[in-house]
Amino acid sequence: MKNKLLKLFLFLIIGISSFTRITNVSAAATSGDIITGKTVSGGPFYVVHNKGNGHRMWLTEKFIVRSSDGAFVYCVQPYVTIKQDNTYNVTTEDYASVLNISQDTWSTISKIAYYGYQYKDSTHDHSAEKWYAAAQMLIWNKVNPSIDSYFTNTLDGTRNDNILKAEQNEIMDLVNNHNKKPHFKFNKVSLNFNTTSLTKTVSSII
Repeated sequence: MKNKLLKLFLFLIIGISSFTRITNVSAAATSGDIITGKTVSGGPFYVVHNKGNGHRMWLTEKFIVRSSDGAFVYCVQPYVTIKQDNTYNVTTEDYASVLNISQDTWSTISKIAYYGYQYKDSTHDHSAEKWYAAAQMLIWNKVNPSIDSYFTNTLDGTRNDNILKAEQNEIMDLVNNHNKKPHFKFNKVSLNFNTTSLTKTVSSII
């Protein structure tokens, strides 16, 4: 069964180099069919979206994938349910405009997705599937703060803000330092060799 979702916005991060400290991160709508994938391992990770006034929904975190190649995508609408065994064709939209968020917010969301699942550098390894759940939660809370999204100990159970908190903090630390450029400070160091004096310029990154 295929459903056309005009209001379901999903995206893939594309055109990203493997180098850290890149200057641009772009997010683009995925085209084609998307489906629910497997349950995210390392959990299960139970999620509640609370609109208030008794309006709540709960779920077990699963991957959302593009059916053509299995590429994972993130959902940027916390109160949309993707039903099991249904296939959805997703339309391309101007996310910031349609979601009524600023370009700065959209840029942050893009960076969260980039530094989330499968990001890796010399000091970070986000290959474990739990990083998908951590990034997805950050995206939901960033795109719509009026909906209280959080992890629970059991399905529709007790709220637990410690679940994947360290992982979320690590992602946001990378996001917040994304545009920081190293500052080079030059110091002159005098090296004496018997009667010969040599002055050397030493650079350090701070």
